[in-house]
Amino acid sequence: PDEITCASPPGASDKDIENGSGTELGSRSEGAAEATRAASPPGAAPADSQSAPCAPQAQDARPMTLRQALLRPAVWALWFTLLFAMMPGYGVKYIISPMMANVFAASGTLQATASFIFLVGYAVARLVSGLVAGPFVSARRFTGGLVVAMGIACVATGAFLFSVPRGGRVDAHGDTFACVFVALIACIGTILAGTKVLIPLLSIDMWGPANLGFITGMMYGGLGIAAVLGPITSWMALAA
Repeated sequence: PDEITCASPPGASDKDIENGSGTELGSRSEGAAEATRAASPPGAAPADSQSAPCAPQAQDARPMTLRQALLRPAVWALWFTLLFAMMPGYGVKYIISPMMANVFAASGTLQATASFIFLVGYAVARLVSGLVAGPFVSARRFTGGLVVAMGIACVATGAFLFSVPRGGRVDAHGDTFACVFVALIACIGTILAGTKVLIPLLSIDMWGPANLGFITGMMYGGLGIAAVLGPITSWMALAA
């Protein structure tokens, strides 16, 4: 909130009161105020009313009830955006090894390496997102960029998997295919991590600190649903 300076009305000092001139000073102040009101246009607010309020002006966002939040389209728009943006990340995060084994016939070492790269990228993305969002870029703009990046990464991963023959490691380029797949899922993991970090920042930015706990709880509820639906849809795609 902007800093607000309260103007205190002119009054008599201790010395003036001791000398008996406090009454005269107050009379001059009242006379000046009357002259100012007389010179002001008819529709103008009194001068005293402009300096009277000393309380800082609160943000437009006030605490919402459950009914008010459920009736706001913006709340549901953000909820569904985060749900669909995080589903692919969870779908990859929990079944990296089965994907590597089924599509590329990957060894245990390669599966462990893929999981390690995914988790390292995940951790780094959480740190970088926390440092960048707010001081350098707004949470809304950062989230919009991550959602677009997730869509591009998902399309690229799907197209890549369709182009790889079953049992990719049998092919002469099997190792190359596996490395490209690991790079793609690492990108998906970093986007998932950044999106999770931005949830509280989005809640404050869009609905103010008064609704932080309530809105954040709703968004994390969507995150939990994404963590369930993501692996299920990935298993269905893998089985197909």
